[in-house]
Amino acid sequence: MLVTAAPVFVAIGQRWMGEPVSRGAAVGIAIAMAGAVIVSGGDFGVSGRAVYGDVLAMLGAIFAAGYFLIGRNLRQRLHLLVYVTIVYATCTVALGAVMAVGGTNFTGFPAATWGLFLLMALGPQILGHTVFNYLLRDLDPTVVTVGIMGEPVGASLLALAIFGEVPSWWTAVGGAFILAGIYVAVTGQREVAVPVE
Repeated sequence: MLVTAAPVFVAIGQRWMGEPVSRGAAVGIAIAMAGAVIVSGGDFGVSGRAVYGDVLAMLGAIFAAGYFLIGRNLRQRLHLLVYVTIVYATCTVALGAVMAVGGTNFTGFPAATWGLFLLMALGPQILGHTVFNYLLRDLDPTVVTVGIMGEPVGASLLALAIFGEVPSWWTAVGGAFILAGIYVAVTGQREVAVPVE
């Protein structure tokens, strides 16, 4: 739940930089965050390991917010292909360095695993993540990050369709809240973007 707080930090960052956050985006964030809390089912721990995980999740949300705020700025000046080439190449080099330092194997995986790696690169990364970077040029980054909160909802629907995994009732209720929050944030952005004559 904590890592989905990126829209909150994006909104804080925008306000800090003097950019307004639309009322619709703010309300949408609140609704979607309520959904994330419901989906988590109150799964909060008090152990040292749980706190460590919570800190990492919060840092993930903060860094994701920074990524989208910086991306919003750069996408005003850079073509999409130029921007994603720089970003993806930088991430590849950084990940390779972390793997090398951590002693993680680069090879030795079965063919099926390589196929899954390829599918993850083509689907979620090149197709999905590039769409988010495309949207950053024209949409408020709070709206883009709220939209990303729909990923677990989509994953739950795919798990139901492909594997027959039925989500719990609170996951379904929380997912409905998340989708409602996305709708409110996106329609609020549209109302701001379209001038009234």
